[in-house]
Amino acid sequence: MSNPLETWFPTSGAHAVATPWPNDSADRGYVIFITGRCGSTHLADLLARTGLCGVPDEYFNESIVAGQVSQSGCSDLAGYIAWLVANRSAGRRFGFKIDGLRHRRLCDLADPLAFFPPSAFGFVYMMRRNVLEQAYSYAHAKRVGVWYRTRDAVQPPAEVVAPDAITDRDLWEELALILCHETHFEGYFLDHGLSVTRIDYEMLCASQAFVVGTVMLAAGRSTAEIGSSLASLQGRHVRIEYGTARTQRLLGFQAKYRTQLDFVESQRGRRLSAALRQFFLGITGIDLTRV
Repeated sequence: MSNPLETWFPTSGAHAVATPWPNDSADRGYVIFITGRCGSTHLADLLARTGLCGVPDEYFNESIVAGQVSQSGCSDLAGYIAWLVANRSAGRRFGFKIDGLRHRRLCDLADPLAFFPPSAFGFVYMMRRNVLEQAYSYAHAKRVGVWYRTRDAVQPPAEVVAPDAITDRDLWEELALILCHETHFEGYFLDHGLSVTRIDYEMLCASQAFVVGTVMLAAGRSTAEIGSSLASLQGRHVRIEYGTARTQRLLGFQAKYRTQLDFVESQRGRRLSAALRQFFLGITGIDLTRV
């Protein structure tokens, strides 16, 4: 499978000279590993608003890389990362978020830990406990093109398609892709002995200040710094409300596939197993090792 990052960085970064830590722009950094539709856009906005955590974004997502490369003029991975650190840091911190697919692609080009070493970086893993709602959120966003809402934007109602228009197959395909993210990260954490701070969408909904503070701790901020920065913190994103019809749709799916969903749930928090790979191959035709 082709790697879109090679469009901008055709030369492997395996032997590139990494940015030193600390450096002129930042003392420490942090990475938020994400599984998508888990609240990370809202979280990143809140972190940026503190002024103490850089300007975290998906800097290795091809939809963002193009604009950043155009601004930086860089044509190699090491130069691009150095430019990001110099231009996207704030409060002596640099941070970014990355999903499982983009992380695999980055790993194909270079060892990310050579650029973002554990000695200078905190690692956070953000997922969503309710994976079925997460799958619906993915399917819905792809169908209608509305990925998030902001307080100051006039946008159409979220439910522009009937819940039944999102098919069982749509949901299973999204579940496969989510588990692809999750199992990749679990294997990566184990293989590299990474200590990660675990947070999730439901925690963010319950206490946004606590979750923001937790990530700030991972980024090396003191409790005193955190307390003063959270006093009146408010982000620009608001939760998309889907209505009761979506709930009924998902309850019906859950009742229909209870046994299969229980199996999927049993595989979460683990590296990819042969059984899970075969399960999604059979039900969707998606090979989790080749996404």
